[in-house]
Amino acid sequence: MLWLFFFVSHVIQGLYYSYFKTVVNAATFQEALFDIMNDNVTEFPNVINTLQRFNLYPEVCTSCCYCLVTCFGFVSTHANGIHAGRVISGV
Repeated sequence: MLWLFFFVSHVIQGLYYSYFKTVVNAATFQEALFDIMNDNVTEFPNVINTLQRFNLYPEVCTSCCYCLVTCFGFVSTHANGIHAGRVISGV
């Protein structure tokens, strides 16, 4: 039964992360708000306001902060490789 808890928690984390990415990838802030306030993907035939329904205010604030930080160049958007020292070949 414990596996079910971990599965459900990962699904919920993925759902909130997808809304974070929706706001980050939007062209404008108004477009991002429109996309999450008029969502027809989560409950397909219905259009719901996911901002209120799932309490996405922290994700919207976090994604706005992320966009501002990347806009001013404080954080790069690409991942850097990690150099672990000398390479050890296999036997």
